[in-house]
Amino acid sequence: MISTALIPGRPAPVLIPADGRVMKHGSVIIDLAADAGGNCEATTPGETRSSTASTIVAPLQPATGMPQHASSCTARNVATFLQHLCADGTPAIDLADRSSPHLYRATKEPTVNES
Repeated sequence: MISTALIPGRPAPVLIPADGRVMKHGSVIIDLAADAGGNCEATTPGETRSSTASTIVAPLQPATGMPQHASSCTARNVATFLQHLCADGTPAIDLADRSSPHLYRATKEPTVNES
């Protein structure tokens, strides 16, 4: 479960009791509200705690690293797409060719007569 409930300027509301009775055995809780106290009563900000019932992961300031990871992921996806599009260094895709992968046909800009 990923918990993210926050109220600006206030401690995070506790949604999951310390005994974890609302979770199944072996559950993993990612508490993204750990900086503000956490949504799980047993959250320890900045730590990962395991018990026999569940594991609580409570990273500090998780949003600070997300833009970097999102940019890296997008760049990797675009680079991989272009590698497939330009296998020998030059674009070699015939979008009219029905044997072309569906991904390439779906990527082109539609014309007025296409639906």
